[in-house]
Amino acid sequence: MNWFEDLEADLKCASEAAVLAIRLPNFRNSMIASGADFGIAVIEAIHGRLDDRLGGKMICRSWGDEIFAVVRDAHALGAVSQLAMKVEAAFDEPLSCLGVPLHVRPAIGISLSPEDGTRLRELLSKAQIASDNALHSSCRTQLFAGPMAEGIYRASAIENALREAMANQALSLVFQPQFDLNIGRFSGVEALVRWEDVRIGAVAPSDFIPIAERSGFIPRLGGWVLEEAARQFSEHGIAETGLEMAVNVSPRQLTERSFVFEVEDVLESSGIRPEQMTIEITEGLMLEDIRATSATLNEVRSLGVRTAIDDFGTGFSNFSYLRNLPIDQLKIDRDFVKHLGRDPRSRTVLEATINLGHGLGLQVCVEGVETAEQMAEVRSMGCDLVQGFYLGRPCSIEQLDQNMKMDYRRILGMTEEAVASMQRLHVSGVAGNMSSGSGD
Repeated sequence: MNWFEDLEADLKCASEAAVLAIRLPNFRNSMIASGADFGIAVIEAIHGRLDDRLGGKMICRSWGDEIFAVVRDAHALGAVSQLAMKVEAAFDEPLSCLGVPLHVRPAIGISLSPEDGTRLRELLSKAQIASDNALHSSCRTQLFAGPMAEGIYRASAIENALREAMANQALSLVFQPQFDLNIGRFSGVEALVRWEDVRIGAVAPSDFIPIAERSGFIPRLGGWVLEEAARQFSEHGIAETGLEMAVNVSPRQLTERSFVFEVEDVLESSGIRPEQMTIEITEGLMLEDIRATSATLNEVRSLGVRTAIDDFGTGFSNFSYLRNLPIDQLKIDRDFVKHLGRDPRSRTVLEATINLGHGLGLQVCVEGVETAEQMAEVRSMGCDLVQGFYLGRPCSIEQLDQNMKMDYRRILGMTEEAVASMQRLHVSGVAGNMSSGSGD
């Protein structure tokens, strides 16, 4: 009798039962590093710990990096929350594996019979869905709920369709203008990926980018965006205008040894000057290895390419990033802007963040500027660059030239003479700096 038949037989003997799927993150890597004997010792230690906590009401079997269990008469243990606490408690203390203490923090999913079904395959599938949900949440134990399945099925459909879209070149790019307040004119664009599937419909980047991250598909997707953006920028003559191009890069791409070579190849094939390109890292995504990321960014900067932290203020360890990463630009998330004019604290926080960036010697860009009032406030705070619907919505490369032919006087709320004077002062200032530095 195999492990599935063991569990199935146990389930048939119970009128009420809970099925557990316990996923062990990084278990495969640990087993490869420490050997199969250590992996077996880990599984045996977990089985023993669970048996101690739940007694003879459970039969437990392992498969790969997952442990499956059927808990008979689960309701006799009390509420499901109590069952979850008992299972979690089994991992509170380190396990002893071949004399080595090991801390394990599993992702635990629970389904219930008969509420979630009576067949083992169905209950195991739902428990796995719940454990997957736990894996990507702050709560390490999750009880199966219908919406979880909907989310998992949609994520799976999106992942499969995304791979197909990449193969069929069904993704597209749009470009959003960036306005330089120091010179009073447009200075660059940010390339953004878009996707509309014939079956799923329009899929927002906030939906498919995280799925690409979790599935390990993001380096390929990000590489395509970088290469395609540079190609379009070059072929449509935008690069010749001197405008800069910003491209989003996932932290996972920075862990790929080939990334710096990819950037070099893109610069060479497109003819874009290195100083025209900015690599943006999304701050909302945790950077797992600051040291490795920093080393890669230093290599990118050695090529002459600029680096930026995108969506600053949405993630974790913000100031740690600023202190430890070699970056040139700080892009402040739109959430800092949307309450301007209604909440005085929003202005205080935004102005302090702009000053922080400048204090660290960084160029500062504010995203999400959508009104003339927001534009005026951001400009009064001394921000360098602005981006948002007020200045232009993301558009195709063909529409870009037309969309950037805007009246600078309207954007800045200044007379034509004042705008021209600002631009002359900037040009003379740059020339003066170049002259003063020529003897170094």
